[in-house]
Amino acid sequence: MNIALATDNDTRNSPIYEQLFAFAYAYLNAAKVLCVKAVDNADARDWAAGSVVLMNASHAVELFLKATLLRSDEAMNVWAYGHDISRLADEYEKRFRKPEMSWDILFRRPKPDELSPEEAGIYKKFVADPSIEFRYPHARLGEPWLTLHAFEPHSFSRDLDRIENDFDRIRQAMIQNDDSN
Repeated sequence: MNIALATDNDTRNSPIYEQLFAFAYAYLNAAKVLCVKAVDNADARDWAAGSVVLMNASHAVELFLKATLLRSDEAMNVWAYGHDISRLADEYEKRFRKPEMSWDILFRRPKPDELSPEEAGIYKKFVADPSIEFRYPHARLGEPWLTLHAFEPHSFSRDLDRIENDFDRIRQAMIQNDDSN
């Protein structure tokens, strides 16, 4: 029996941003594989399976944003953003204004303005960032999420292709920018 062991040797010595890029693509690939399975198994489709596709895709976007930001500034504390794709996306858009770097970043979570302290507490407790919300069937203490959930794999597979094309285009633009400097 031929054993092909996968180890972390291929990423361990790479810069952290390259490791994050590798994981972003791996999570995106997992989302694509699971989405194809959901398309193929329409009669067995359920929210749990769809949620896992969405969690993998949102985590891919989060990691790609962190990788891109770290690549531009290795001293940046991307970990301070937690799983907040909206804040990461805002920071990305501040730093990367050239057209070849723009993309419609999915999984942003708009936060309502002017919440009372009580409303802000409820919002924080029952609305999570996508890579958290799609990971668990409920909020803390077994309470339901305040958001409405649905998943349609045919249309989401197109979104996944678009995410992958954006990842590839942006990585290529960064490499070309390096070559021109």
